[in-house]
Order: sequence, then C-alpha cells, then structure tokens
Amino acid sequence: MQLTSTNSSIGLIYALKKISIDYFKIQFKYKVIIIILIKKNKINISLKKDKFTEFLYQKLAWGPLYKKADGKVIENLDNNSEKYIKKSLKIMKISPKSLKNKTVFNIGTGREAKVFAKYGALVTHLDIGKETVKEVKRWNKKTKKKIKTFSGDINDFNLGLKKFDIIFLAGIYQHLKNPAYCLIKFLNALKVNGIMYLGFYRTGEFKYFIVDTIRYLVNKKLLPKIRELNSIIYCTGHLNHYQSSRVMDDFFVPYKHNFHPRDVIHDIKKLGGEILYFDNDMREYNHESKNYFTIGGDRIYIKKKKNSLN
Repeated sequence: MQLTSTNSSIGLIYALKKISIDYFKIQFKYKVIIIILIKKNKINISLKKDKFTEFLYQKLAWGPLYKKADGKVIENLDNNSEKYIKKSLKIMKISPKSLKNKTVFNIGTGREAKVFAKYGALVTHLDIGKETVKEVKRWNKKTKKKIKTFSGDINDFNLGLKKFDIIFLAGIYQHLKNPAYCLIKFLNALKVNGIMYLGFYRTGEFKYFIVDTIRYLVNKKLLPKIRELNSIIYCTGHLNHYQSSRVMDDFFVPYKHNFHPRDVIHDIKKLGGEILYFDNDMREYNHESKNYFTIGGDRIYIKKKKNSLN
C-alpha cells in the first residue's frame, strides 16, 4: 500500500500524542527491531543548525537512498530522477541527446547531476554534504565524467553571472534559508534564453498545515523516537525508506516555506524571467468547502529573456 504524506503525517500526530503512554509498549512489542535501530543509528541532536542540516540529509533523509544510485521507477513517486528529468526536458523542448555540452547547475544528492552528465552536459553540482561530494567524485572517476561538485550552502556559494543553460532545482526552493535572495542568484546565473525548473510547496495545502503543526509540536530530542515509530508504522521497520526520508526532511529540516505561485511568478518576471510552462492552477483553498482538492507542490519552468537584477 502506498501512503500519502498526509496519511503519514496524521498517523504520526496520533503517535506523538501517545508517545508517553504507548512508546514503551511499542518498544517492547518490537524489541528486536528497536534495539537494532538504536545501535545502528546514533543521532547527535546537539549539532548546530548548519551541521545538523548536513547530518540530516546525509544520514537520515535522502542521502542513504540516493547518494550512490538513482531510485527504482515507482508509479506516482519521484523516486527515479531520470524519469522525471526526461519529463521536464520534454516540457523544455530539449532532447536528452541535445544536452551535450550544455551547462547545467543542480543542487541535491547528486543523482540528478549524474543523469545530466550521462547525456554529456557540463554539470556544476552543489550539496551541503561533504559525503555527497565525495561520492560524486568517485562516480566521476568510475565513469570518466567531469561533474564539478562542491560542498556548501547556496546562500554563500558564488554562482557567477550568465553561466548556465539549465538550472534544475527539484525539492530545493522550499528549504532554502533565503529563497528570494537565492532566486536572484539563480536568474543572474542563467544565460539569456536559459531555462530553470523550480518546484516548491503550495501555501494553503492541508498536508503542509499538518506538517507545520508537527514542526511546531516537536523538537530534535524527539527525532530518534519519531524516526523509529514512523519506520515501524509505515516502513515495515526500515529506516532508509522513501516515506521515512520525507518525514525526516519536512519535520526536522531547519527551513520549510510554502509559496503561492502567483507570488513566485511575480518575482520571476520582476527579475527578467518569463514563464515557459506552468499549469495555471491558481485555485485558492477553501477548507470549509465540501469540494476538497489537493495540489501539493507547484512546478514552474522559467526562461530568462533579459539580464536580471544584480
């Protein structure tokens, strides 16, 4: 059974309410599983914010799943990056073969950067984790590719001006410390007629209300217990699982923002970009209505038509 993040979140709220009463019952019931989880996964919750973010993504969220290889193709999930990159390229009207020698900037676990490099693109990759960079360098050596990979925070990273044909950011924008500042950097770094893919969380989405409620209720001290409970309830005891990674990402990453596409589009146009593709779904949520709908995240493709603001 595939679970939505809403179901997962509601289940965890219920679990959180009962932690003080039932956690030890669950611990006893799943004694063998819990002991294994504790021994193999020591979590240092005293790390400072930047170091904790690096640790979270390297050890608890997407790093264990995708640092070394892409995920399998699973219906209705963004588990396989090559699959969704090819869909994006169709929207951009760029064939995989024509990626050769195009300059690409990407942030993340390295799996997306590897897909672009596989088709001959000249890729610059950034990730907050040092282990990710080491893994990309090992992949470079093994495949004879030349991804330029760096460890750092995009807020401090020098992207340069008019350097990239493509900037590809999946699941990044909502977790940036200063999204608006970074948007300026991204558009400045695009060449004229370059294209950027930007995905982000939609404000008003009910599941993100649930997530934000949980973020308000929990702290890092609860992280080990929540991770263990979630792995038992939703992931058959597996810590390194897609659903577990989503929980660690949204509940404990320091920054999580929601946006209305109208505001993002306004900023893009002000900075010299135009909308190459958007589904134009500008519906406003009405949670008192009987007609429930969900949008989840928005995906916007941007084309740079003139030099942006410095």
